[in-house]
Amino acid sequence: MGLLTTTIGAYPKPDYVKLPDWFDDLDKSKPTQGWAEAMEAMGKDAERIIEKGTNEAVKDQVYAGIDIPTDGEIARENYIHYHCRYLKGVDFVNLTEKMLRTGNYSSFLPTVRGPVKPRKSRSTDFSGSSHFSNFLKYGNTSSHDHPILPNLRQ
Repeated sequence: MGLLTTTIGAYPKPDYVKLPDWFDDLDKSKPTQGWAEAMEAMGKDAERIIEKGTNEAVKDQVYAGIDIPTDGEIARENYIHYHCRYLKGVDFVNLTEKMLRTGNYSSFLPTVRGPVKPRKSRSTDFSGSSHFSNFLKYGNTSSHDHPILPNLRQ
């Protein structure tokens, strides 16, 4: 087996995934503003809409020949706040102003207000994109037929 390929970083969100994206305004003063409202605006279809966008990102990677596709970070607002939203004890409503980038600007950020504990498992991030890519590549959703995925889950 040769060198396997993968990707890192954020794939452009499709227009129908109406979630705030840190690329829109990286250094804004309230980077988490609008996230909850955007999720509510998508309503009961939010999960389906995000899954559709994720599947498109995976599909593009598979068709481009990427061996280990990622979810494209379609559901993520940025690399850290997304993860913090899965933790109890992190407050996204009552923000704290902090100086950032060696004092170049300030931003209102989520604040730890209690014991930090996981809200729920996030294992679906990887498994969702891997099952979809297996379907595209091999016509099934079993990771046992893929040369690398079973090893990544261990």
